[in-house]
Amino acid sequence: MKIDSGRMLNDYIQPNKKQYCIPVFQRDYAWTSEQCEKLFEDIVLAFKKDRPHFCGSFVYAPLKSKNHIDYFIIIDGQQRFTTLYILLKALADCAAEESEKDALEKYLFNEDKFNRYGIDEKSKLKLKPVKTDNDQLQLLMSGQIDSMDKSKNGIIYHNYMLFKELINIHRIFGVTGTNGTKSFVNPIKNPPSFA
Repeated sequence: MKIDSGRMLNDYIQPNKKQYCIPVFQRDYAWTSEQCEKLFEDIVLAFKKDRPHFCGSFVYAPLKSKNHIDYFIIIDGQQRFTTLYILLKALADCAAEESEKDALEKYLFNEDKFNRYGIDEKSKLKLKPVKTDNDQLQLLMSGQIDSMDKSKNGIIYHNYMLFKELINIHRIFGVTGTNGTKSFVNPIKNPPSFA
């Protein structure tokens, strides 16, 4: 096994033409609101101190390459990865400017501006969760928030709404200066993590 250091957003989530799949033997997404609040507060603290935030380990293995998309299977770190993905969606949806939103969405979606790669709906998202979470994540990423499961089982919905609330409470856009949410993402872009 090879261990490399990397940065969660820059090296794993941001690059185009990648998709991380959570295998069926992994548990469903289950992060609680307390865990999400703690992560958010840690990122805010790192942002205020202008230092990186260590996201923890992330273990993955190559799965296949198809239609110019490199697929990887997540072995460890799927809960954090999914939570960061939901946070990025909340940041994008709270962005004050369209350019900010577009920049943040590059972390969420594989792009094929000139239809050279044949990216379909299944490979458009950079995260493919277990089957039980996939429909909810697809609805969230396509902006169909009203169609999501709002019951106590709708963890993806509730954590997304929590992140939006936390973003507004911390008034990130008034504190971050001209770079807005893009600057807020810096603490999770620059920390070391391990693959």
